[in-house]
Amino acid sequence: MLQFGLNLEELKCIKKTGEFGADEPYVITVAIQRFFKENVISNENLKATSINVEIFGPFSDVINGTKVNFPLKVNGFENEFTGNIFHSPRIPNSELEIIVNSENYLVFILLVENDDSNPNKIKKAIEDELVKFLMFHPESVNSLTKESLSTAFKSEFFLESKKIGEKIKEIINKAFLESKKLSGFSNEDDFIGLIQLNIDKNQLVQLSFDIENSNTFVKEIEGDGGIYELKFLLK
Repeated sequence: MLQFGLNLEELKCIKKTGEFGADEPYVITVAIQRFFKENVISNENLKATSINVEIFGPFSDVINGTKVNFPLKVNGFENEFTGNIFHSPRIPNSELEIIVNSENYLVFILLVENDDSNPNKIKKAIEDELVKFLMFHPESVNSLTKESLSTAFKSEFFLESKKIGEKIKEIINKAFLESKKLSGFSNEDDFIGLIQLNIDKNQLVQLSFDIENSNTFVKEIEGDGGIYELKFLLK
């Protein structure tokens, strides 16, 4: 059986905001896994789409050079900030083509500097809007295998699937802007950046043949709320 996982391994502050005092960044991750396989016996399409939204932070007293490592331990014990972004379903080795298809994984990273907004409210708003979108537009996230549909329709669908990343980012950004709003003189949370992680199919293939192996990669996110490096682990 094959299974992949993606973890946030480290958050490093390169440059904090110009605000007085330390920053309090947090990360919201969105992982959409989409699988599609044709049932040749009943001639029906089997579709399975899952969505996982996680929040890591806010972390206080962050200044230039501060590192937060995951899983985060407090007094020697791991807390809820494990760093896990998603685990793929366990799939038989015979279905290798499905699980190593990098198009089946849509992963987004939102980085925010916390002021007075409620991070958990923001996370919930993003999750609700994405679930609503996937519920009414399931065709947008169903992936395809070679045998699934005709070549002509598959090509048309592929062009549409390329646009889905931008659509998901649009939904995340809108939900963030709406849910962070505050009344009075309170300070709203500062947007640092929103990126889509592109998982390398070659890495997935390599890991499928060497399950003890792992790959790390680093992404930099820069915005009004500072500059940060995020290290990810694919295993």
